[in-house]
Amino acid sequence: QTTPTTEIQFTIPKGENALDLQMDYFSGGGGYVTPGSPVNIYAVTKGTCPATGASAGAVSLVESNVKVLSTIGQPPAQTGQPASFLLAVTPAQAEGLILAQSYASLYFTLTTPDAAPVSLPAVSCASA
Repeated sequence: QTTPTTEIQFTIPKGENALDLQMDYFSGGGGYVTPGSPVNIYAVTKGTCPATGASAGAVSLVESNVKVLSTIGQPPAQTGQPASFLLAVTPAQAEGLILAQSYASLYFTLTTPDAAPVSLPAVSCASA
């Protein structure tokens, strides 16, 4: 009797973890994010500030130039299906992304492989 095995098609970089994020089709890059792609990950929070009643909506760059190790999902020609993205991240990055996915909507943008990581101030309803 043999046990089926799955051959892993990627290598987790030393010191990093593989974190899986499920994304809907369009916020996950519309099928254009592929293994090896570098992505920037943004979080969008919505709602109202309980203390003031003011809108608390904001967009912030959570991580920059994150390497995609593997994808499971739909190609660009087929829309509507969610996809799963396995990302190479440090444990600290994983904490931030897990928290962001629990309390906000995440969005990927593709970037160039040689782009320097960026840091941006959050954009809120008040500052937009």
